[in-house]
Amino acid sequence: MSTPVACDTNSNVVEMYQFSDNFFYVRIMDTYGQYESATLYPQAQYLISDRRGNTKVLLSIGSGISVVDVEGENLFLIHIDDAKINFKGTFIDQFTTWDSNGHKQPPRFIRKIKVNKVVLNAQG
Repeated sequence: MSTPVACDTNSNVVEMYQFSDNFFYVRIMDTYGQYESATLYPQAQYLISDRRGNTKVLLSIGSGISVVDVEGENLFLIHIDDAKINFKGTFIDQFTTWDSNGHKQPPRFIRKIKVNKVVLNAQG
């Protein structure tokens, strides 16, 4: 596995690569600016959609999303498998969590992403 990058929700456009495993961490911040443990959220969802709202990738805990310990901090690790990212262009991604009472919360982020074309879909 390549080293995941930290999720920069302030970035204007996030770049990913077609036919490649894409990894990144997501930190959850409370309203006071303090980081919270990902273990507080029993359900999470990550999706990529086109501009019309058609879902291209949908991940959940246990299926592309895991909670990992990084230097004593529990973060969400998003892994988009290379087979799932067989498209290119500009899209929207979104990350949503549910609290321990099962209440769906507003999206933690909604960003514009660019999926870059690769020269060849190398099988490996």
